[in-house]
This record gives sequence, structure tokens and C-alpha cells, in this order.
Amino acid sequence: MLDATDLYNALSPAAMPGGIDPGAGELGGLTLAPGVYQSASGTFNISNGDLTLDAQGDPNALWVFQSASGLTVGIAGPTGAKSVILINGANSANVFWQVGSAATINAAGGGIMVGTIVSMAGVTLSTADNMEQTVLNGRAISLVASVTMVNTTINVPN
Repeated sequence: MLDATDLYNALSPAAMPGGIDPGAGELGGLTLAPGVYQSASGTFNISNGDLTLDAQGDPNALWVFQSASGLTVGIAGPTGAKSVILINGANSANVFWQVGSAATINAAGGGIMVGTIVSMAGVTLSTADNMEQTVLNGRAISLVASVTMVNTTINVPN
């Protein structure tokens, strides 16, 4: 628990200030270079398409996403799953999501999420009765609530 709390704090705007919000909270459809991204509204969504992270050939490229409130990936319905796509040497071990409340990843099932999600109030990947497999290339950590996974494959990065 101490290590998880230390990680959450190390990813915070207090420790990593200056993050930008390139899509006014909506990351879907964007291609982002390495950097620190902070939601101005307090919430990040990936709902208008997939998010692509471009390492630009740097194997040490780092992304930190800071959300004071929630993170929601995907929309309702059988085709609502969204994914985070890594290109040009990007590594899932170098992607972090710091979430002030809860994270919901592809509640309708399916899609690929990337990175370490550190949430204050819970992480949910997929929900009951979904037939589509959801994939997490990373980790899901909650500081004060549960991590719920249904039909989810986890690939822990090196």
C-alpha cells in the first residue's frame, strides 16, 4: 500500500506540474508525443476513437496522464470499445494514469488499455455478461476501493 501511495503521489500535479490538456478532456482520436497531460476539467475520456501514443523512436518515452476526478475509456454498446495504441517504440511500462476517483475501462467489453492505472477510488475493466475480452497491457491499482475485472486479460509489462 505504501508503494502504491508513493507512486500515486509521484505522478500527481504537485510532483509533475505543467501538464497540458490537448483535447479538452477527450483523448480519443489523438496521437500524443511523450509528456505530462493533465485534464483541465478533472476527467479524461477516450470515447471519440482510439488514443495513439507515439514514442518517436525513443524507447524511454514516458506518458503521465493526471485526472483529478475520473477516467472513462469506451462508450456503451457492442462497438463502443476503445483502445490505446502504442507506436514507434512506445512501451506500456512507461504509461501512467493517475486518477483522483474511479477509472472505468471499456464497460461494454473489448478494447486494449495500456499502462499502469493508479486510482484513488477503484478501477473497473469490463462488466458482467460481456462476451468480448478486454485487454490490459499494464497494471490496475486502487488505493481505497476495489479493482474489478470481468473477461479481462492482463499482460504485465517488463
